[in-house]
Amino acid sequence: MTDAGRVMALDLGDRVIGVALSDPTRTLASGLCGLRRTTLPRDLDALRGIVAEHEVKHVLYGLPLKLDGRESLQTRKTAKLAAQIEQALGLPMESVDERW
Repeated sequence: MTDAGRVMALDLGDRVIGVALSDPTRTLASGLCGLRRTTLPRDLDALRGIVAEHEVKHVLYGLPLKLDGRESLQTRKTAKLAAQIEQALGLPMESVDERW
């Protein structure tokens, strides 16, 4: 991950995408909003708007694994959506294990 610019963290749910942002120095992060999911194009437009407004340079997203580390249906759905977001935003994305 590069050292400059804000990081946006996403919690990719089926109904809501939780959004948090770091400060420009990547010292602190706080919740920004919960985007109610509608259609993929609208969801992507909303994320593009946040990226542009806040000059986001990198995106993290939580990867919901089973407690034993195996993938689940939700893991695969999340990874698919993350790939679509990465393509739409043109920013580097990185998954974070959200088990613990």
